[in-house]
Amino acid sequence: MDQVEGMLGTSPAIHAIFGLIHKMAKTDLPVLVTGETGTGKDVTAHAIHARSPRGQGPFVPINCGAITGAVHQKKGKFEAAAGGTVFLDEVGDLLPAS
Repeated sequence: MDQVEGMLGTSPAIHAIFGLIHKMAKTDLPVLVTGETGTGKDVTAHAIHARSPRGQGPFVPINCGAITGAVHQKKGKFEAAAGGTVFLDEVGDLLPAS
């Protein structure tokens, strides 16, 4: 696989990531990118976006911590749903912080 902008490495593990980026970019399905803070989830998501049919459209990152007013670390909804399902209901009703 070719290199991915913003990502460096020659190990088999990073080449596997490059392969997954190319594979996921061909789908029209939601993709969940997970990892610790600072591991490049945003770079990976942007790389998938750039290679997808939607790549000509906008890439809009949303800091959910800013939406929920997170001020300290606690178990989040996604973590609480591990092994289950997250249902995002009434997303259209979210209001910007005032």
